Amino acid sequence: MPKALNESSYFHGPLLLRVAGDAVTYLSYPTYREGHGQTDFTASLTTAKLILKSGQEAPSLFRSILGDTRSPVAVRVWNLLVLATLEYDDPGLSGTLLTFLPQFVSVYAAALRIPSPLASHEFAALNVNYAFASLKLWILLARKTHASSELDAAERMVWNELWPPFERLFVQSLEESSNTDKPVRYYCNVLHN
Repeated sequence: MPKALNESSYFHGPLLLRVAGDAVTYLSYPTYREGHGQTDFTASLTTAKLILKSGQEAPSLFRSILGDTRSPVAVRVWNLLVLATLEYDDPGLSGTLLTFLPQFVSVYAAALRIPSPLASHEFAALNVNYAFASLKLWILLARKTHASSELDAAERMVWNELWPPFERLFVQSLEESSNTDKPVRYYCNVLHN
């Protein structure tokens, strides 16, 4: 008789890594079908939960998949993993995912670089949307992970990592399209103060 799916002996290293790797690939290349948005989102979120469950069964899996700098995980995948983590009532899992913030920041910053003129505006807009969602999701993750006494410092840590690349894109975009006498940095400094 096959073992139950929730028994940790069911999964073994290479099989688990392959399943989780395939799940990351599935999330990295979404298909958008008109009229199936909710179904596609549910499938993606369930897939993210599978990756998280696999990571709980074999913690080294997170390092293998999420920490791989040769083929970094896309911002969309990170967002789904954070969203799935927020649905679980497991502070340990939240804390584990939060330790991968440095790996996420490098992917996030790369996604927010000003695209080449050959890149489509839709692709660039999608990256900005994912990045904006990331700001909110990672701050929520920090809130879930830390006690109220540490909350302000945790939120500041996430904000200080994620806001500068987003702000840089914003400022560069405005500077390129600006025809005013005053530099855009002046207006951004006014907004900050």
